[in-house]
Amino acid sequence: MAKWGQGDPRWIVEERPDATNVNNWHWAEKDAGSWSRSKLKSLLVGLKFSGEEGECEITEALKVDGEATAHNRKGKLIFFYDWSIKLKWSGMAEGKEGEVKGEIEIPNLSDENAVEEVDVIVTVESSGKVVSQTMKEMVHREAPIVVRSKLSEYLRCLKEEYSNKGLILPKRQSPTESSPATPPTLGTRISTQRSPSPAATSNKKSGTVNVNTTQIKMTESFMTSIEELYNTLTTQQLVATFTNSSTKLEAKKGGLYSLLDGLISGQYMELEKPHKIVKTWREKSWPDAHYSTVTIELNQEQDCAKLVLLHTNVPEGVAERTKLGWKTHIFERIKSVFGYGARLF
Repeated sequence: MAKWGQGDPRWIVEERPDATNVNNWHWAEKDAGSWSRSKLKSLLVGLKFSGEEGECEITEALKVDGEATAHNRKGKLIFFYDWSIKLKWSGMAEGKEGEVKGEIEIPNLSDENAVEEVDVIVTVESSGKVVSQTMKEMVHREAPIVVRSKLSEYLRCLKEEYSNKGLILPKRQSPTESSPATPPTLGTRISTQRSPSPAATSNKKSGTVNVNTTQIKMTESFMTSIEELYNTLTTQQLVATFTNSSTKLEAKKGGLYSLLDGLISGQYMELEKPHKIVKTWREKSWPDAHYSTVTIELNQEQDCAKLVLLHTNVPEGVAERTKLGWKTHIFERIKSVFGYGARLF
């Protein structure tokens, strides 16, 4: 038996003023199903998607079945969710077609799938009349983009909402402070809280940050012109399209930008259309005040545009994940969405 005062500190109730869940060690759980159902309906019903062919709107949630829970274990927040959703949409096509309608089904919104992996199945009802192929293509192209952006927003709101629901309880040394979940970074999925890299330390007096850093070098070819590729990287609507997320972008020297629902942010330092882009880059989970620098150079070759990326001052602990994020969430998405991966003969 341990001597008095030498027991496991996780069980010393004096460490918590209310003697509850000492050091947040025990498993705690809250049902997020009702809140999630309401949130999903509010985000999706009324959502519009459009193109030159016409404008459509999601008018009704036919089904929002599933569950969501938030858990605390050893001071970490973990989210489990599994939803099957069916929506009804309608709209007006340009020209003589008149009203067009159909359904959208999302069968696999769960913590096992990243948002970009979630199926968004769109159907168009003919109702005895002919719907033009261009209208069908617009619906199948635009609906998944706007729907996935709202699903990303739901996951972000879920994390924010249940970070302050008493799952992480304050300790004696900081009675008013709770431990919100760290937002996910580029190339990661929303599921668990991540802690800052132990290599990062802050100097609060000077406001500077000391971080062990490295650099990333990458080269990628795109089957398009450098003018088209430059526009793809610096136009807000196009960036929002290939990232499937909320984007704010002001592509001018000194202009600010944010990507992936605010998880990535920075400022443009240099723009030489269509050859060069230099900007600062920061992930939301990085140590306070730490920024990296991204330099993108575009060179026109005979059959493609060659992109050369130099990403400097990247925290060592996230370098591989950041490199993977550039590959899968930026380069490969641009190729698949805009067709710049196909060689033209």
